[in-house]
Amino acid sequence: MTKTLRERIVAFLGRDINRLFSISDISKNLGAAYSHCNKFIREMESEGILRMIKIANSHIITLNLSEPLTISMLCTLEYHKLKNWKVKNKPKSAKLNLFLNRIENINIESIFVSKTNIIILVKKIDNTINAEINNHNLGLSYVIIDKDKFVQEQDAFLKDHVVFYGAERFWQSVKKELKIE
Repeated sequence: MTKTLRERIVAFLGRDINRLFSISDISKNLGAAYSHCNKFIREMESEGILRMIKIANSHIITLNLSEPLTISMLCTLEYHKLKNWKVKNKPKSAKLNLFLNRIENINIESIFVSKTNIIILVKKIDNTINAEINNHNLGLSYVIIDKDKFVQEQDAFLKDHVVFYGAERFWQSVKKELKIE
């Protein structure tokens, strides 16, 4: 899939939600002309997708997670990342799909995959959840976290991930836990 510059900008900012970037930073990282980045960033700011904060002579750009269109774009980009990840990681993907089909009575918010682990995000961890997940023998290295731990260690979880399940809930959780209204 060929991504538009708009999608590339949103994807870039979504990779590390806590970092701040200037238009120049975005332009250099994406290998795109400053004028093109500036044009699309300003369009997306007027649509509410991005926020622009002027500091001295620079404009700092962030995602506007309170805008449903931003969440929608991030979810669509996650879907495409997941599709590519599944092609490259067929055995792991098959195990995760089988696992998801078996667990019906666990309220899983999201499952996301980092370079080293599978992270299962639940509202609250209890013995039932641990037992239920262990009963299904995932056969992969995983970590179960609750929303409190997600908030405390969000930097580690928000970098270089692929959301395998629950992309919209994942981005809504990020929005909520970062206290964005």
